[in-house]
Amino acid sequence: MKANINAILGLIYLGNQIILQKGLNISTARSSGINILREDDMKTGWIYILTGPYDFDGDRGHVSLSFFNGNLNKISISLTRKNVSMEDLAEVHKQYLEQKLGPPDTQDRTAVRYLFQWGSIASSYDPRGGSSSIIISWS
Repeated sequence: MKANINAILGLIYLGNQIILQKGLNISTARSSGINILREDDMKTGWIYILTGPYDFDGDRGHVSLSFFNGNLNKISISLTRKNVSMEDLAEVHKQYLEQKLGPPDTQDRTAVRYLFQWGSIASSYDPRGGSSSIIISWS
């Protein structure tokens, strides 16, 4: 299933019918037809749903949906590459965003950030935790 990020409006499209946006209700997400691989209820108001895989412009990836008190608050995307270190995967994420969005608004050693009126898109790498992802969050 194809996936696409609309940075102008702060929307993520999964296939032709599923639109992820700020405040999406978790019940609506569950009944939308997304392929739920795992759901974790932290018992703190946070629920995480892992879904995928999706085709992001030729790259395969999974999407983690972060719900707080039943409403979508943040999305994390991790593109998948075989035999690639986390450090190299962080570079893949950075290049993907630069191809779609151009030069970042801010950049440091472990992250690039794009700022919008609706929120932000960032690619981050945690060398201590060994993780890398593209994070979409709304203000």
